[in-house]
Amino acid sequence: MPLRLPVSSQQSTTLKVPPDPRSSIDALMMAALAVGKSRVDRLASHPHIDAFMLALQELGVLITLDTNDGVLLHGVGVGGFLSPASTLPVSAMTFPLLLGALVGHAFDSIMTCEGSGSVETMLTSLLPPLAAMGVIAKNRPEPRFPLLLEGRSDLMPVEWDADDATDGTLLRTLLLAGLHAPGTTSLCIPRPSTDPILTALQSIGAKIEEAGQNEGRLHIAISGQPELKPADWAVAGDDLIAACLIVTAACSPGASVILEAVPNSPAILWLTRSLKQAGATIKTLNTHACYGGFMIDLAIDGTSLSAIDVELENPLPSREFSLLLASGLARGSDRSVLRGLGPNASMRSRVARLAACGVAIDVVGDNLVAGGTAASATADLSGFDDDQLTAAFLTAAGPTRAALIGSSAFGDLALSCLRQLVPNARDERHS
Repeated sequence: MPLRLPVSSQQSTTLKVPPDPRSSIDALMMAALAVGKSRVDRLASHPHIDAFMLALQELGVLITLDTNDGVLLHGVGVGGFLSPASTLPVSAMTFPLLLGALVGHAFDSIMTCEGSGSVETMLTSLLPPLAAMGVIAKNRPEPRFPLLLEGRSDLMPVEWDADDATDGTLLRTLLLAGLHAPGTTSLCIPRPSTDPILTALQSIGAKIEEAGQNEGRLHIAISGQPELKPADWAVAGDDLIAACLIVTAACSPGASVILEAVPNSPAILWLTRSLKQAGATIKTLNTHACYGGFMIDLAIDGTSLSAIDVELENPLPSREFSLLLASGLARGSDRSVLRGLGPNASMRSRVARLAACGVAIDVVGDNLVAGGTAASATADLSGFDDDQLTAAFLTAAGPTRAALIGSSAFGDLALSCLRQLVPNARDERHS
């Protein structure tokens, strides 16, 4: 049976946002590449993270449990991995970093991946620049798993121009490969990057220069073979769950919520500014250092949001959570408009699926329109196949409406947080 979120009464609670899995993996890799002992606190609980730590141990990194959600790592330095005695399991989250680090070692390694379709797609963009650096994928020309990789300790630095279809995956892989190559490795990417890995690497001694933007493209240069210093990292909350909780609290009249460990990202800052414009009261209470930057504690007083008219000028922060914002505004009686959606096919597809589930949201021309019509969000989330769609539906349904929720890994984690916002939610799946 699904979980039913009932109508809620006034809330007052403090909630810590669950740690972000990708930042957890990043922090572990930074600690492994440093020389000496680092600590990583607030590790996310995820099977891919467990597998990643086993892979690092196979490569010679000593890892010991420090606290319930923290570990101590004794890093081996750039180029210090040992030849693995067994295959290394990877996933979409772990593969780009592990690949970038392994190629700078003069040994062969074999990587395996369950359900490897999406990860094999990465190979078409990742292998060409690595081949230019001297790396050999022994099962080329057809990229597939198991991937047999022949690394080298004398990588050749390259200048690589990423095409417009490339996402942040290539940046992350080439940054780590560039760390292992003598000289300077350069990458030109089609858009500015907000990836915290840049800040994290610089904070532990990597020399990275951003050469400025030319026609909207960013040039990044990294100097190879540095000695990285150890650091203590704390992992900020998962940004998608944080955004879901922020919007849900903000558009729930009578809610009084403190959210801790919220990532202080450009997307979150844009989201909170927009919600304040719609009438929500959101205050920053504390700021804490974390992997790649800072995390903040927010105090949120919910209200019936007013309609807003927002221009999506910056595609990086505003479009990342525009669907979540629209889903919260869809609960309002007046029509809100988020302008400048652009030719975003995946966004339009998500909007259509949400509208089919009763969410008052639509695409009109180049704009995302929300609210202004009577709608009641009801659906079984087991049919939703991506986390953004799940988060948007949970935001639209919210703790003040009844909603039928199916089972998914992300949905279960988000719901465990929403139950704390709505303590009287009851789980009917086992009744």
